Amino acid sequence: MLEVSPLLLAAFSLGLALVVLLLFLRYQDLFFYWNELVLNTIYTLLMDETKEQRILRYVLQHAVAGDPESVLETIDTYCSQKEWAMCVGSRKGG
Repeated sequence: MLEVSPLLLAAFSLGLALVVLLLFLRYQDLFFYWNELVLNTIYTLLMDETKEQRILRYVLQHAVAGDPESVLETIDTYCSQKEWAMCVGSRKGG
């Protein structure tokens, strides 16, 4: 059986983490694809709801009925704290 020293394993793990970090910094679009293609697909399969349905459920539970400003704030809160979604929040659009 092949034995690997712990120091070699730690160096390999650190190197792999560094490569992933460098790729992330170089290709920030990977973040978008990771969220949309991987995480969103997993969440949809596990929860049996689309992202839009999860946002709607959150808005119905937390926003003030009849108050459009409250709905927008609740959507911004969900997108910044719960699950990534492309939306124009108060920092970009306000």
